[in-house]
Amino acid sequence: MTANELIGEMFNTPKDLRHRAEAWFGELFVPTEVTETGEHSVTVILSPPGTGRIVVHAERERHWYPYRITGVETSDEPHRSPARRRASWVAGARGMPRVPS
Repeated sequence: MTANELIGEMFNTPKDLRHRAEAWFGELFVPTEVTETGEHSVTVILSPPGTGRIVVHAERERHWYPYRITGVETSDEPHRSPARRRASWVAGARGMPRVPS
């Protein structure tokens, strides 16, 4: 499944989206990170192994309705969370080996 084929797919929670992504991409685990949430919208970053990151934008009509994917953005760069970048910098400042990129 390509990223653009995700548009129109539905899910209930970010965890549900992760499980669906694991099935879509044939992976045992797909890291996810929720970057924005609102009462009727959510933005989630999927990072399937071996590919770049996929930013998923989804909306729902009511807070009890499932989310529908309305847009996706792709990037060739793997996603690194700010916490991981910070951990790498702190480790290097203390003379410890840096966390690999």
